[in-house]
Amino acid sequence: MATPAQTNAQNNGPIDHNDLNEWKGRFNDVLARPSEHVNSKSPETSQPWQNSFFGCFSPISLCAITCCVPCVTFGKTHHRLQKNSNLEGYEPINTSCLMFWASTCVGLHWIPLALQRANLREKHNLQGSCLVDLATACCCGCCDLIQQDKEAEYREAQSAATGEGYKANEDETIVPSTPPKSHPYLLVNIGSGVSFFQVSENNQCQRISGSSFGGSALCGLLLLLTRARTYEDMLEQAEKGNNANVDKLIGDIYGMDYNRIGMKMTAVASTFCKAFSLEHRPEAEAETEAETQSVENPADIKSFSDADICHSLVFAVFNNIGQLATLHSRIHGNPDIYFTGPYVQNCQLLIRTLCIAVRYYSQGEKKAHVVVNQGQAGDLTA
Repeated sequence: MATPAQTNAQNNGPIDHNDLNEWKGRFNDVLARPSEHVNSKSPETSQPWQNSFFGCFSPISLCAITCCVPCVTFGKTHHRLQKNSNLEGYEPINTSCLMFWASTCVGLHWIPLALQRANLREKHNLQGSCLVDLATACCCGCCDLIQQDKEAEYREAQSAATGEGYKANEDETIVPSTPPKSHPYLLVNIGSGVSFFQVSENNQCQRISGSSFGGSALCGLLLLLTRARTYEDMLEQAEKGNNANVDKLIGDIYGMDYNRIGMKMTAVASTFCKAFSLEHRPEAEAETEAETQSVENPADIKSFSDADICHSLVFAVFNNIGQLATLHSRIHGNPDIYFTGPYVQNCQLLIRTLCIAVRYYSQGEKKAHVVVNQGQAGDLTA
């Protein structure tokens, strides 16, 4: 989805201030809505746990470490869930480890244990409830820690292998699409505007809706805001850009993934939010140089690159199209979704955005089929 934001954690030894803010945010959220958290439970579609609560003696090395220094296992599981599934950059003594140790000293270890178990459930759609999380934490903290660590390792490895996870805005693996094998299906033609067709079993097309916010809107905005002059140039620039420099991301707000609604910290919360009230057109800088020199704090005047602007707008437009397509599919009986049209190019960012949008807004039930070959698209509706 969005390119990861460049976050500069302020580290002071084992203390990571991003982790501190994350835990503060979790505690404050629970205190603000206690009844909602206590009564929360996983959806009916949730999966059973792969690892048993009582399978704590295997592997014996994990059992020994957890019994001797449970805070180390807690910190490792947190790092695997929130930072890197392969434990890259992991240090045994970290912020979460120290926080868990401190809570254990005052008999409150069950609080972070239950919160982390809830986070694991939400991220990977596992069975359970807040009451179960509290019960397991109070019953046997070591068994709970071992089960969480083994389950996190298994689920993260599974997600990495398949390219799929419960959260639907992970990067997609892009493969060539084939003509529809089932009817009816939803055909989304992305031209100057966007048209949504329902194609029946005898290949009869019925236009069911449309949107004016399509390829021409994208090109017009990019022509006004950047120096790109062709659609191909815009897409090339977009591939090089980093929209995190222009858009406000979930991580900018919460400092972490917002697992309650299944959103990664790299998901876009507000398009162009960082450009608000700032001069960002490169050509405007030369024209306003004298004015800029008179500003008390010139560092507040920020320039955004053409590549970053292109990335942000390409994502915003095609994410919106993917959302509309998913909604129309749901309204008309959930047919498969195929994207085509003159503005559908062989651009990884474009295709990935459509795929991720459909998977996210359908809650993982749908996959987008992006047909780049226009001759093939003509055959679909002939």
